[in-house]
Amino acid sequence: MAGLKNAIFMFLLAVCFSSVIAEVNITTPQSPVPNGYEMTITWQISGQLSTQPGNLTIVNLVTGNVKVIDNRLNVASLSKVWNVTVVPGSYVLSINDSVNISFSGSFTVSQGIYYPPTNTPTPQVSKPTVTLIVSSPTNSQVPATITVVPTSDKNSSPVIIIAVVVGSVVGVVIIICVTIWVFLRYFKNKKEVIEIAGSDARRSEIEETIMGTKEYGMTY
Repeated sequence: MAGLKNAIFMFLLAVCFSSVIAEVNITTPQSPVPNGYEMTITWQISGQLSTQPGNLTIVNLVTGNVKVIDNRLNVASLSKVWNVTVVPGSYVLSINDSVNISFSGSFTVSQGIYYPPTNTPTPQVSKPTVTLIVSSPTNSQVPATITVVPTSDKNSSPVIIIAVVVGSVVGVVIIICVTIWVFLRYFKNKKEVIEIAGSDARRSEIEETIMGTKEYGMTY
């Protein structure tokens, strides 16, 4: 008789205990869930809920990283709208109602519109050197070295390219102008020499003619 009473007591205690402790069953999302998608997380409750707010998280099954979705979750609401902002991978949802921790089945998150920030360091870029060869009138070549220092500004590369192109064009124009000037000076000097030589020859011819005329007159 005492054994029967103890069994009845344990049964009633188990019933009371199960009615106090709530069980949360999280609905497993349908895979794949696109990143950036606004999903509704749902769950069902059986038993007595705790009066404390719950904690809803998502756990990466590969890395073990835990992201908090809502640390003041109203478990009695049975749903939570959340914009998916995690890297692609395999995950489970977890709800801690301050008494028990419940998990959903595993599901996958695919690549979408969300790209998480990365801490990849910016690679060091070496300073490129551009060498210009400028020809002088004496046909000697003077190398001019221009060092282009890149900056972190995204718009610096086009500015540097434009500066190099403009500098090259100016250098070519200067070379052409100097070459034309040298040729003009050469032809001008040559013309002056020819004119002087022609004047001297003409003067000599006139003098010979005059002398011949005088000699011819003296013979008569």
